[in-house]
Amino acid sequence: MTTPRTAPAGSRCAGAKEPRVHVLHREGKLGLGTAYITGFKWALERGYDCVFEMDADFSHDPAHLKEFLKAIAQADLVLGSAT
Repeated sequence: MTTPRTAPAGSRCAGAKEPRVHVLHREGKLGLGTAYITGFKWALERGYDCVFEMDADFSHDPAHLKEFLKAIAQADLVLGSAT
């Protein structure tokens, strides 16, 4: 999900090198919570087993995704925090 201000950059990046990356655009400013819900619903409707929410400014380190995938094998929910 991108904000209206960052949508052009998000569109350029989506799928450029990684076809598994998707960008969803929404009209207007609808709030962060509804953005999460929209993204999660999109993934669930397509049968994804896991859904990750991460800030694109690298305040969440993508290197931890492997740890999350390992943990989710034995849990229903895995939470991390930005440090």
